[in-house]
Amino acid sequence: MRHLLPAFICLMAALPADAEIAVGFTAEWITHESALVAMATPVEVENIKGPGEVWFTKTRFRLDEVIKGPASNGDAVTIYDFSYKKSDLLSLDKARKESKQLLVYATIAEHMFKQIDGKYVFTQVHQFKSAYYTDQPVSQLFTLNFQLLSKFKELLERTRKQVKHEADLKRRYWKGRIEKKSLEVPFDSEAHRHLWAGSSCYLWVPEYKQEKKQPNKADAGDSQ
Repeated sequence: MRHLLPAFICLMAALPADAEIAVGFTAEWITHESALVAMATPVEVENIKGPGEVWFTKTRFRLDEVIKGPASNGDAVTIYDFSYKKSDLLSLDKARKESKQLLVYATIAEHMFKQIDGKYVFTQVHQFKSAYYTDQPVSQLFTLNFQLLSKFKELLERTRKQVKHEADLKRRYWKGRIEKKSLEVPFDSEAHRHLWAGSSCYLWVPEYKQEKKQPNKADAGDSQ
């Protein structure tokens, strides 16, 4: 037994100390989670010092094409981003000077910082920023079949398709709801190679659920 203890300690030391479950995002889920999706061009950018090491980037976007949300083409909308120690991680001020267009996904901030709660913020602001330049590869998004999504054109097509799909579903059955579904990522997939951190990997996707019809008394009587 005295000889087994050192061996056990060595084995434990060899295991990854920070192994954790990894979650990836599909274009479909980001689209569903967003209150506003649009092709947009930044027209005003302001970097604001926040609490501690926090910086807020406040960007006024001209909406060139609204794909989803309560806005119209030509409207101007302010979207916030936040980061630590460094501001404007997406180089939005440079994009403003060059009139570069982005595909932006935004939602209403909630329980983030009091300075921005209740305002538009990028749907993803932690693991990555959900705003994509038209002339750059997409990063950190995946397809429903566990492939890495890298082409902007495909991202835009998937986004349009998801918005239309959800609208069609709600027209056909308005009592339905869309929930988050976690798909376990296969070990031999491209998504697994990018996400794996020592434990299980999952992708978040939208799943549409219909409310089950409750039998009425007349139906129950007919079946007896």
